[in-house]
Amino acid sequence: MAQLHLFGSKGGALALAVLVWWCKLVVGLRYNFWFLHLYFFTLCHYPQKMFKEGKHKGEY
Repeated sequence: MAQLHLFGSKGGALALAVLVWWCKLVVGLRYNFWFLHLYFFTLCHYPQKMFKEGKHKGEY
């Protein structure tokens, strides 16, 4: 009955909303981690690779 009262109050509803949001965030990060990793890897590594290849060919 205490849990029912807790979730019936505004504080309980807010806590539940935060918990649901946190779960969505964690699951979202878990699925989007590889996409973010690939994006940052491409963003950081690819320009360096292009720059090194350009210098290696004698182009600045």
